[in-house]
Formats: sequence, structure tokens, C-alpha cells
Amino acid sequence: MFSYASAEQKQSVLATGLVLFAANLLPLIAVWKLEWKLYDLLVLYWVEVIIIGLINVGRMVLIKPSDSKLTYHLLKAAFIPFFICHFGCFCVGIGIAMQFVFGKENFTAGEQINGMLYKDGGKMFWPLVIAHIYPFFWNYLRHREYGKTRTRRRMIMPYLRVLPTLIIVFAGGFWLIKSDLPSWGLYVLISLKAVVDWILHSVLHLRLMCYDIITTHLRKPEITPELVG
Repeated sequence: MFSYASAEQKQSVLATGLVLFAANLLPLIAVWKLEWKLYDLLVLYWVEVIIIGLINVGRMVLIKPSDSKLTYHLLKAAFIPFFICHFGCFCVGIGIAMQFVFGKENFTAGEQINGMLYKDGGKMFWPLVIAHIYPFFWNYLRHREYGKTRTRRRMIMPYLRVLPTLIIVFAGGFWLIKSDLPSWGLYVLISLKAVVDWILHSVLHLRLMCYDIITTHLRKPEITPELVG
């Protein structure tokens, strides 16, 4: 399926993926220089999930297929609030689970986010934000992907993106606690998360891009079904 993407599209996904990969490796410095612990990493990844959801809302708002009709825009107006509520509850559930399993006593969510945005955590958080915003401008806006996709497909993409990494991070964190490993275990967890996130970014983005290309061609009467054979 990936053969349907042009060389420029593949290079674009590769470039944005490498930026994301580099940003994901920055927490290695935090563990080394700032003496970050497991919980600090989990807070960073939790806020990252929220950022992914917010950016996806922007993607859904801007979707404007060339063949869209009034009924499609009405459906989009219903899908966006539903996604905001559903993904918001999803993020709250992750935060509660993180606090329950790995949390620090007398440490509120406000303190977590404040430390992540304005204190030492900001040195790791803002590069991740930029790494997620960059594909939005470079791939989504520059290549006009908003005119080739559909709201329902965009609505499920964040879940496909974050669930595998969250499972790895939570499972790895639980394993680190139970096995009482030293800080090198955090280095392994950060590196594994960076690799998985890069793969998911590349595969899911290319897959969605190619699927949009195929479905767009199939809507044209002059294109035969052999296109997807």
C-alpha cells in the first residue's frame, strides 16, 4: 500500500519522524543531568498525550474534502465535540491510573503540569510539543492533507498512536519498580518509547496517506478498481 505515496510524501514523513525521534531522546539528558525519576517521565508522556489530542482537534476542524457536502459538515460538527469529550475522559483516566500506580503523595495534578511547563520539565516538554506541531504544519497544511482525509479516520488516529506507547511505558514502568533497576532502566525505557513512537508515526501516517489517495481515486469514475488490486 505504501507504494501509492509519492517520494516527496515519504521524505516528508521521514523528516518529521526524525524530528520526533530526536525530541523523544531528550529525556535521556533529563535522567542524566536533572536526575529525573520514573514518575517525572510518566508526567511528561501524559502531557504529551494531551497535546496529541489537541493537535488532532485542529486537524479535524480543518478537514475539507473537495467532494464534501452539507451533510458531511454536519457530521463533522458532531464528531468533533464527541472526540473532545471522549479523548478528554481518556486522558483523565490515564492521569488517574498513573497517579494511583506510580504517583507521589501530596503531589497534585496542577503541580505536575506547572513543573512540566515552567520548570526543568519545560526543557523536555516544549521540544516534544514542537516535534508534534511540526508535522501538522509540514505534512497536514503544506501538503494539503486536510482536503484528502475524512473526520472518522482522523478521529481514531490518536488512539492508534498513543495506546501502544502507553502500554509500553506503563508496563516498563511497572517492571522497573518491581525489579528495582537503577537509572539505566530509564534509559532503556526512553529509547524504546522513542523507537516505537517513530515507527507508529511513520507507519500510521503513510498508511492513512495512501488510504486517502486510494479512496480519492476510487471516487473518480475514470479510475478503475485495478488501482487497488
